Amino acid sequence: MSARSQKTEISVFINGGDIFTLQYLLGHTMLEMTRYYVELFRIVVLLQRHAKTSGIHRFMILLL
Repeated sequence: MSARSQKTEISVFINGGDIFTLQYLLGHTMLEMTRYYVELFRIVVLLQRHAKTSGIHRFMILLL
């Protein structure tokens, strides 16, 4: 399964899907692995949203 496919499956879960279906779709035998990927994906999404909305990079440029 490609990284893009995993991202799509996890995003479906975060938007209201069932973790057991996600576990099956990802082919994981252990639920803990599925939970790890979901948490990792949530962190990545939060960092991406922060990068888009944060003005800190503009502030840092002014300091240089």
